[in-house]
Amino acid sequence: IIEDEKDMRDFFQYILTEEGYELESFSSGEAALKCIHYKKPELILLDLMLPGMNGFEICRLIKEDSELWNIPIIIISSRNEEFDIITGINLGCNDYITKPFSEKILLAKVKSLIHRENRYSKEKSVVIKFMDLMIDPTRFELAIKGKIIDLTSTEFKLLNFLIKNKGKVFTREQLFDSIHDYDNYFNDRSIDILIAKIRKKLETYGKYIESIYGVGYRFKEEI
Repeated sequence: IIEDEKDMRDFFQYILTEEGYELESFSSGEAALKCIHYKKPELILLDLMLPGMNGFEICRLIKEDSELWNIPIIIISSRNEEFDIITGINLGCNDYITKPFSEKILLAKVKSLIHRENRYSKEKSVVIKFMDLMIDPTRFELAIKGKIIDLTSTEFKLLNFLIKNKGKVFTREQLFDSIHDYDNYFNDRSIDILIAKIRKKLETYGKYIESIYGVGYRFKEEI
């Protein structure tokens, strides 16, 4: 838990320990990041308005770290503007809850995210190869002919999903759901922009991400 208000930290401590979870809580991002690197928690609850490093910066650093990117993050903040929520989504947070919030909904989301991560941990460890492309989810790396390609957390998740399911056509909404754990603030344009960025980074392999008119996208089978 990364939250600068003591009352909120105490509240989280109470409701989550009652459910059997073990917690570490911090009032600043700098101290929390050291612990996260060492302990690799199953879930992070993150406030935005923190002293020093803000929550968005903490989220970005975690999601860009090859050893930490797959740790689920729930942002919990009083900042409820659309811009803030979309920023959190684009940085790779798994959910965004605005204060005040329902205790029962928070507990349900925590349980769901931890269960899902444990369930798919083996699947995520499988290295995927396609021609000269290689995706290693455990290292958060994409390589083309051995050269590492720089992808954001969200770009990596989407490309990984498409290649794992190559040949299948997905709507934009299905693709959005594959990289986020909630369907608020979905719009077609966000996926189109993301696909364009991935294609550019894949260079000649970008042609394998095929647009299906009126439906969505697929990663073509090897020809």
